[in-house]
Amino acid sequence: MAATDESLQITEVRWFISRVSRRLDRIAAGPGWCTAAPRTDRYLSVEGNHRVGLKLRDGKLEIKVQYASMGPLSFSPTFCGVVQRWSKWSSDVSGFDGLRKGLLLAGTGIDVRKHRRLLKLSFEGGAPLPVDLAASPMDGCTAELTELECMGQTWWTFGLEAYGELETQRANLISTAIHLCADAGAPELDALTSCSYPQWVHRLAAEGVAAPGHVRQ
Repeated sequence: MAATDESLQITEVRWFISRVSRRLDRIAAGPGWCTAAPRTDRYLSVEGNHRVGLKLRDGKLEIKVQYASMGPLSFSPTFCGVVQRWSKWSSDVSGFDGLRKGLLLAGTGIDVRKHRRLLKLSFEGGAPLPVDLAASPMDGCTAELTELECMGQTWWTFGLEAYGELETQRANLISTAIHLCADAGAPELDALTSCSYPQWVHRLAAEGVAAPGHVRQ
C-alpha cells in the first residue's frame, strides 16, 4: 500500500448550509470557477474523534488530522468562520481488495455524492491569480461550492483551503476571501455553520442529521 512520503499541511475554513444564497451562487459563478465532474466519496466516522477524517475515493484512502484550531476569523461583518490547520496523507488501496471492500462496507461509512464548483488561486506572484485546476502553484488556495447528497438529504458546503508555505497560509486565506467578495459582496456565513468535514460526518453518523446549530435556513 503506497502512501505519500510527506503530509500536506493546509489551513482551512469551511461551512455547511442547507441552501445556497444568491450571493454565494454569484461568487461561485465568477471568473476562473469551473464545474468538476460529479463523484461519490465514502467518509468514515472515527467514533469520539472529529479531528480525524478518513475518506475513500478513486481507489485511495485519504487521512486528514486536525493539529490546530486558530479560532473564528471575520472576513467581514457577515462573513466569519472557524479556521483550522490540518495534515493530510493519501494511500493507494486500489490493489488491496480486502481492505477496500472492508472500508466500503464499514457500518460507520457515509456515501456523499458531490457536485462541485471549484476555483484555484496562485499566490506565487503575490496577488491572487486564477489558474487551471490542474496547475500546482507552490503557494495557493482553492475555493469550492459543493452540493452534497447523502442519507436522503441535500446539503451545501463552501470552503477555502490554503496550502504552501505555512507562514503565509492564513494571509492567503484572507486574501482569497477578499478576492471572492470584491465583485459579488460578502456572503452571510457565520461561525455557527462553520465546521470541518470530519465534524459534519461525525454528526451525521451519530444522529442521522446535522446538529441544529449547523443548519442555515
